Amino acid sequence: MKQSQQSIRNRLKYLTCRRAPIKPQAFIEQIKLVVLGWVNYFKHTNASEAFVRLQDFINNRFRRYLTHRRKGRGCGWQSYPNSKLYTMGMLYIGSGMIKYPERVVQGL
Repeated sequence: MKQSQQSIRNRLKYLTCRRAPIKPQAFIEQIKLVVLGWVNYFKHTNASEAFVRLQDFINNRFRRYLTHRRKGRGCGWQSYPNSKLYTMGMLYIGSGMIKYPERVVQGL
């Protein structure tokens, strides 16, 4: 499991550079695609601690990205608390319970 955690973190580091010239919504969508697959694979195990660690890692990466985007200094804890990140659309996996977007089926 530890190797898998390191693998997901390395993949997220590759996708989420602080200097990425993308909009915050695109940043969130990139993270969601990778993290949803990983969480779905490990949700049947006792991985709550791993989910919490991954959530902290993701929040810190997003917070630093936003701070750098606004040309701020530091980690951005005061400007972007977790509650603000979640209202911006950041995925919450701390409990292992993920809200999946509703699929719209056309033609029914």
